[in-house]
This record gives sequence, structure tokens and C-alpha cells, in this order.
Amino acid sequence: MKLLEFDKTIELLEKYNIPIPWTRKIKSEKDLKGLRKTKQFPFVLKAFSPNLLHRTEKGLVFKDIQNENDLREKFNIIKRNNALKKGVILIQEQIKGLEFVSGMKRDKVFGPALLFGMGGIFVEILKDVSWSIAPINLSEAKKMINSIKAKKILKGYRNTEKINIKKLAEIIVNISNLSMKEKTIKEIDFNPIIANQKESLVVDFKLLI
Repeated sequence: MKLLEFDKTIELLEKYNIPIPWTRKIKSEKDLKGLRKTKQFPFVLKAFSPNLLHRTEKGLVFKDIQNENDLREKFNIIKRNNALKKGVILIQEQIKGLEFVSGMKRDKVFGPALLFGMGGIFVEILKDVSWSIAPINLSEAKKMINSIKAKKILKGYRNTEKINIKKLAEIIVNISNLSMKEKTIKEIDFNPIIANQKESLVVDFKLLI
């Protein structure tokens, strides 16, 4: 399997109302000029290529970029990286909130199997995920969310921000819809989804074909 190319990925995300942060393709240093007039620091820079499933390990993701000099430096580091082939460099607005993961694996027997859980590094460490078979509705998506062991965090635990569960559930429903209608998509990996009191946005989006 390989990643669906960036433009087609964005096309499907828009078609199925899956929200992402402000994201732009960057081809040269000239494209970096004037970005501060559009959005404010911090930014994230990352590579996106059909041949790259794991970018962080290859030094192709930089978070918390705070100024223009740092932005240019990180852009050139990615540009010179030999691992980036037939891909693009993306600049993205950095979002604050808790990290979750959701996605789909297409099973030969049951069809699209949906998952939800704590995201980022916690996916592999905690393995705190819930599963369901598509199609599902909003109520069923909320049940998936409330099935994880870390559900207390969603309601604002100690110093953490309360999460808008409805916005998070809508993403899972839209993953379900995409999975049912787009048969060529074999897997979906949204990790992380950043959620806060206001919104939930898919920060890292991978559609595998």
C-alpha cells in the first residue's frame, strides 16, 4: 500500500467534511514570504509523499516553529532530505489541544473497521482504543469515544481542557462515510487529531490505497 497523493487526499477530506488546520503547499522560500500576514506563528513544517509512511523518524516533520529564520532553516532541511521524493512540503497552523487517533482498516470479512483512541505516542504505549464496524451514526461514534479507558480526560481532568465530543464524533462518522463509499481506500490513519473545547481538526492525514 502507498499514500494517496496530497491533492487527491485534500479532495476527499473536503468531500466528506473532514476538517483540517490551515495548510498550504510550499515549493520555495519565496512561498514563505507574507505567510505571517495570513497566519501567526507557531507553524508546523512537514513532508508529504506517496512513498513516505513514517516522516518523523526521517527528520521530515518540524513542530513549534516560532520565527521566520527558523521557518526558512527547517524548510531547507526538508528540501535537502533525500527521503523526500515525488512529494511536497506543507506548512500548517499549529493547533493546541489533546491528541487522539481515528481511522479505518478494511477487513476482508467485516468490511471497514473503525478505530478511535488516544493519539500521538500514546497509541503504541497505552493501546487504549475502541473499535466499530462501519457504517455508524453520531450516537455510535460517541459510544466509541466514551469506551476508551482515558475517557475522563475528555471532560476536563485536572488542568486539561474539556473536549467538544460532538466535533470529535463527527470526524469518526465522516470517516465511516468515506470508508463506505470510497472502496479504493484500504486504510485511513488520522494521527493526531487535535481536539479542544471549540473544535477537532485532523492534523496528520493518511489515506492508503
